[in-house]
Amino acid sequence: MAVQPGPTKTYHLTTYDSISPTLPALSQKGKNVIITGGGTGIGQAIALSFAKASVANLALLGRRLKPLEDTKSLINTSYPNVSVHVYTADVADEATLNEAFSAFAQAAGGVIHTLIANAGVLSLGKVLDTDTESFMKSLETNALVKSFVPHIPTEPDNTGFRARIIHTSSAAVQLDFPYNMNYTVGKLAGAKIMQHVAAEHPDVFVLNYHPGTVATPMNDIATKAGFEMPKDDGKYPLSICYLKTAKVE
Repeated sequence: MAVQPGPTKTYHLTTYDSISPTLPALSQKGKNVIITGGGTGIGQAIALSFAKASVANLALLGRRLKPLEDTKSLINTSYPNVSVHVYTADVADEATLNEAFSAFAQAAGGVIHTLIANAGVLSLGKVLDTDTESFMKSLETNALVKSFVPHIPTEPDNTGFRARIIHTSSAAVQLDFPYNMNYTVGKLAGAKIMQHVAAEHPDVFVLNYHPGTVATPMNDIATKAGFEMPKDDGKYPLSICYLKTAKVE
């Protein structure tokens, strides 16, 4: 894979031992985690990684029930000790988000430790043809944070943080990717919102990251439109490895 010169010495297209979810340093034992867009693609890979890391309670949130139920069944089969909850909600609908987060917090013992803000919608089209209402919905990452923060622990853990928010952005926001305003602007806005959240809540670990180019149903839309890029392995233990950095020395 051709890459631009930079500080990174080694580029990985698949997983490797030092970021394995089975590492003791990455254990999620006793933690409660909610993943938006958790039914397919990258969200499903993240969910499986948290299950492999022995998370206690895992919530999968998305707009379609069947993919969420399918991922739940997959986790229940391989990791029966993980309690999996599914909730249908749109990340742009604050009312249903509040209901889902409140229900999960109650089911998981009162608190939620980690939010993986992973949901995204790809709809290709020209700027002048873009529906204003759907575009505005792509900017609603703040609703997730507002639904999450009331349910985080009141005291920090041994890392110095009360909770963690990890936002899945996209490499597409850095590329010349035409006809993709909703998705790229939404992801850029989400990243900026997370910067403000980090500044306002220094006791919450906040991270923006992009997972590379992964062969997912969403990516298939771009491929069919003629935007083809080298693919990383979709089985990366995404997001888990970033929690290793969440320690105050």
